[in-house]
Amino acid sequence: MRTVLDARTSSGYGSRSRGGIHAILDVETALAAADTAARLRDRVGAGEKLSGPAARRALTAAVQAPRFEGRIVPRNFAKKASAFLARDGIVLYDNHDAYLICAFKHDTALCKPEEGARAPRQYDCRPGCGNTVRTDTHARLLRERADELA
Repeated sequence: MRTVLDARTSSGYGSRSRGGIHAILDVETALAAADTAARLRDRVGAGEKLSGPAARRALTAAVQAPRFEGRIVPRNFAKKASAFLARDGIVLYDNHDAYLICAFKHDTALCKPEEGARAPRQYDCRPGCGNTVRTDTHARLLRERADELA
């Protein structure tokens, strides 16, 4: 949804509150990023290794990220979600299609996000980006996919 809706063209679309649909997207994005951090923390705890230019940042983010048990979202959570996503460089986005995790840092993103964007353009993930992290599982799945294509 975040890919399709940008602030210029959709700030009034689907407004269910003063924040509109973007506040809802921030809540869902923050919850997904926290889940990604929790899964990464669990994988590393189970012995899985990390690689990639942002591996150290991702490990730090995984350790520091809050763990959300359940889905009760209080009224003021939209503001907390927005603040969570504003932590440039330590919010983790799982990209299943690219077999990686993006430790999104706006200045080093090769996906060329718009000015002020707080999330990567996951449909435009590029090789060599300084925000990428792969687990052993990502690497294995990527090799399997390459074998299928070959």
